[in-house]
Amino acid sequence: MESGIINVDKPLGITSMDVVRIIRKASGIKKIGHGGTLDPFATGVLPVACGKATRLLEYVLSDDKHYRATVELGIRTDTFDREGKVIDQRDSSAVTEKDVCRILSKYRGEIVQFPPKYSAIKIQGKRLYELARSGAQVEIKSRTVRVYYIHLIEFDPPLMIVDIKCGKGFYVRAFAEDLGKSLQCGAYLKELRRISSGPFDISESIELNNVVSSFEEGTESEIMREPGSCLEGLQVIMLTLDESAFVSHGRRIPANVEGISHRPLKRSIAYNSDGQLVAIMKLDQNTKEWQPEKVFKD
Repeated sequence: MESGIINVDKPLGITSMDVVRIIRKASGIKKIGHGGTLDPFATGVLPVACGKATRLLEYVLSDDKHYRATVELGIRTDTFDREGKVIDQRDSSAVTEKDVCRILSKYRGEIVQFPPKYSAIKIQGKRLYELARSGAQVEIKSRTVRVYYIHLIEFDPPLMIVDIKCGKGFYVRAFAEDLGKSLQCGAYLKELRRISSGPFDISESIELNNVVSSFEEGTESEIMREPGSCLEGLQVIMLTLDESAFVSHGRRIPANVEGISHRPLKRSIAYNSDGQLVAIMKLDQNTKEWQPEKVFKD
């Protein structure tokens, strides 16, 4: 099985691309990618796509994420996390749990956030972290991001543990920096664990060494999920033989108008009678037809 998604529990101390390289070497599969960067000090859910499933990564990257973050008060770093250089230290002993909860309440819903200067966002063709390391002065524009919930799990000064469920583009490091500013004592992100990413949950994640062993033993089919499993909440369409042929050649098929009127969906996922992924379909509201958006041929 050379095409599918693996829910990897990324270990501490390596990059997300290191995980990809390790799995590529163990599997012999050339086309492999991951669904959302975790910094070396971060651990947890890292969806890794193999083969044709890599074409679905754009949907995985847009999924909501759930994090558990450990923030330390009284210290600021230039990268907003523990890997950076300490640039300020202050006494945080006056900060109370009530103070923290009051500030956290402001981080729910749509908020404006400035991405860290040490991030992979591109400006004029270059990554922000490259510009920061070169000493270049660039204007970082704010962005609107969504926080579904944020809860204080534990407060043991100067440390706190926070649960965060957020949408695409939210930086937990930037949140730690902003929290420290609001509390007037500074703060940085000390630890980070991704609990879920879309339909992928930490309870089902597989340790990297077990992923490698599975490929070496030829049991990778036991840990690899079929490509369509990464697409959460889409309407499922089971295609007839004729419909499969049409869709495979990029042709449209009629949509269920009655179903659309009751539950309008922008996309659907189409399988053939053998349960194989055929295409991601986009709905044309005018013609009430499903238009193939991504076709997956054997």
